[in-house]
Amino acid sequence: MCRSKARSTHLKGDILHYTNDSIESRVQTINRFSTLAAKAFYERGKRGSWLRLLFKPFFRFFAEYILRLGFLDGFYGFVIAITSAQYVFLREAKLAGDGEEMNGLRFLKN
Repeated sequence: MCRSKARSTHLKGDILHYTNDSIESRVQTINRFSTLAAKAFYERGKRGSWLRLLFKPFFRFFAEYILRLGFLDGFYGFVIAITSAQYVFLREAKLAGDGEEMNGLRFLKN
C-alpha cells in the first residue's frame, strides 16, 4: 500500500516472473532465457566476442556473490551467483556462435 500523493498508472503488457523450485528448473530457465537474449542481441546487430565470453561471466559472478553480498546467503547465494554467471556465459557463447553450426548443433535456432 502506498500512501503518497504519487500518481499510479497501469503498465502496458504483462510482467512475467517465473520462480525456480530446484536447481534443475533454474538451469532450464537460464538456458531458455539466454537463447532469447542472444537472439534479441543478434537481431539488433550485436555480435559475439571471445573477450566478452571469457570475462563477462566472471564479472557477473563477482557482482552477484561479492557486490550484492550473495556470500551472506551461504550455499544458495553461491548457486545463484554461479548460475547467473552461467546465464551470461551461455548468452555470450550463443551470440559468439552467430548461428553457426558446431558438431551438428546450431547455437541460435531460427
